Amino acid sequence: MPVCGRGEELQKQGSFDYHYTCVQCPNNTYSDTVGGICKQLAQCNQLGLQVISPGNSTHNTKCGCSRHETNRYEIPAVHLTVIILLLFILHLCSCLMGQYCRHNKQIGSMMPAAGRADRRCRCPLSEEEKGDFPGQLIDNKSNSNYEPSSFEQSQKSML
Repeated sequence: MPVCGRGEELQKQGSFDYHYTCVQCPNNTYSDTVGGICKQLAQCNQLGLQVISPGNSTHNTKCGCSRHETNRYEIPAVHLTVIILLLFILHLCSCLMGQYCRHNKQIGSMMPAAGRADRRCRCPLSEEEKGDFPGQLIDNKSNSNYEPSSFEQSQKSML
């Protein structure tokens, strides 16, 4: 029996009285080993790839990605990396701001009581609590111990 080279395979010749001969691989097939059989060439387009190197009777077709195409996972991976980086920066800033705020609270506790009260109190004071209520003057004048101030006396003398 003959040993076939690359690009060939054994083929039986005859039916009752037969013998073997080496024949060239048919179209779209290849044999890359000595004494091998012919196999179908790879169909790159069916695999979603492009032909890098076309096949022949001794070599299979080489398939791969186009140099111009990007990997379908490349863009999402870049986006994910950017998002993680931004989250890290945001976390770092919030930690630094937290320390800044805690530092300011400590400084605020060292301030005089009046300063702290103004900073902490968010409720507006009524007119009476502020002391701007005109009724206080009336109440003071109706008091039996009321003595007019020098300003009030000077105003009276002008009239």
